[in-house]
Amino acid sequence: MSKSLELIYQPIPPDESSEALGSAVGRVIAESGAIAIASPYLSIEVLLPLVEGRTFRLVTDQYACFESGGNERLFGFFREHLSCIRSVRGLHAKVVLGEQAALFGSANLTMNGLCHRFEVAGVVRGDHLEELRKWFESSLFLRTGATVEGGSVASGGPNEFVLGGGGTA
Repeated sequence: MSKSLELIYQPIPPDESSEALGSAVGRVIAESGAIAIASPYLSIEVLLPLVEGRTFRLVTDQYACFESGGNERLFGFFREHLSCIRSVRGLHAKVVLGEQAALFGSANLTMNGLCHRFEVAGVVRGDHLEELRKWFESSLFLRTGATVEGGSVASGGPNEFVLGGGGTA
């Protein structure tokens, strides 16, 4: 199998906003029925279009993701899709794995990360894609389980996903 790497840069100096990284993510997932995502910071405005109509797996760091407070739409999304989500404390990687390509880089999966920051990313295919897939599966997704208990972030173990404050979803 061959190796392929395409580098993506936000324009320097950045415009008011840039579509370079968002377009690259779109190309990675365009022909994928299943995707895998790793990112410590997420926004529902970016996440929903990525997963819409697709099977997905998501790894995040719940403490980083919700450190600035609650986002009820994102909490609701997590509760609704709990079986597809894992939290790994200390996660810093940003990866979107499609079936034919993957994007990795410095940008969080937020509007600021994809459109308004100085960021760089790589899109890989071939052998590198398989390496990233193995890394995602063994190092992240299979590492921990997840449980949900309501509406706001509560403390759990280092590899637990716990949202406190209500009933179990």
